[in-house]
Amino acid sequence: MVEKIRTKQLTAADKQWLAEHQPYLAIIQDTEESFLIKGLIVFRAVWIEEEKDFIINPDTATAGRGIYFNDRYVLRIESPAKKLAILPAVQEAGERIHPIDARHIDSNRIACLCSPLAEDEVLPHGYVFSEFFQRLVIPFFFAQTYYDQYKKWPWPEYSHGPIGMFEAFSDSQKDRVATTKCVLHLRELWDWDKYKKILRRRHGDDISWKRQSLKGFRGVLELRQAVKRYRISLD
Repeated sequence: MVEKIRTKQLTAADKQWLAEHQPYLAIIQDTEESFLIKGLIVFRAVWIEEEKDFIINPDTATAGRGIYFNDRYVLRIESPAKKLAILPAVQEAGERIHPIDARHIDSNRIACLCSPLAEDEVLPHGYVFSEFFQRLVIPFFFAQTYYDQYKKWPWPEYSHGPIGMFEAFSDSQKDRVATTKCVLHLRELWDWDKYKKILRRRHGDDISWKRQSLKGFRGVLELRQAVKRYRISLD
């Protein structure tokens, strides 16, 4: 799991990768317990819809096969991040993006890069800074540029907030680890009294957003079953 190999420090390899691949990002702070990076992220990438393939730094021929962007954003990258976060917090610091749910940016301009329940799948080697950047950060800001033009996300996405958490649980292994992680995030990040009541109900017909997200509603039902199966405390 990502948590077991999380690092709060920048390694020598991380610093070398930054210098070679993102030279406009500056390390402002680097201690044993935290780091802070500020500056400009610059990327070239293409999304080939037919092949579901995202390629960074494509050659000219490959760039012509899909939707190609060459763009830049002002970022602030900090670790440790907010409570429960395994990955560094990435803030869009240039005020270019309007923070709305559809863009997966919160009111503090912090990017929602990945559902906590999908981190192990997206980062199969755990937290490796270069992979974190290439698999999450660059695709996320590519998607922002895509949204500027098309007013939608380029690839399948989860809803923002707790509904997205239920959707991600529905796609997960629904094992004890996923169940515990889901309950923990609901408890710490959102209105736990509200979601505790939802998870304790036998029926969910009164969930107001079930038509908005059938997968999320299914996730609620599956999480209820898993909480009972693994005897996860809701108190």
